[in-house]
Amino acid sequence: MSLDSYANKMVRLHLGLKSLTRNPSKPYLAYVENFHRLAEGIGYTGTRRGIDRYLWLAGQHREWRKDQDAKINGECRSLFERNPPQLRAMVAESASDRSSEDEAQPAPYSGP
Repeated sequence: MSLDSYANKMVRLHLGLKSLTRNPSKPYLAYVENFHRLAEGIGYTGTRRGIDRYLWLAGQHREWRKDQDAKINGECRSLFERNPPQLRAMVAESASDRSSEDEAQPAPYSGP
């Protein structure tokens, strides 16, 4: 697991600012703690690598939705531009599970 800006932003989005652990001198340590809190809070039963990949991809998708010229991974851009049925299904499923970002509990992201 690496401290990736897209995954880190998604962890913050899911947990909400009130629930975040912050440690400016050790940002990776704070990320790991927040990452595991998120995984446990949503009852994630897959591998930590799997949720890390999801967070990275969701972060890329969120950035692309805000600015289609954003500097994101080329394969991701191609996927988002093609918008295959599997991607649309993931986006729709995530949107239907959406909770308020103000809640203290982890809230699902409305992205892939």
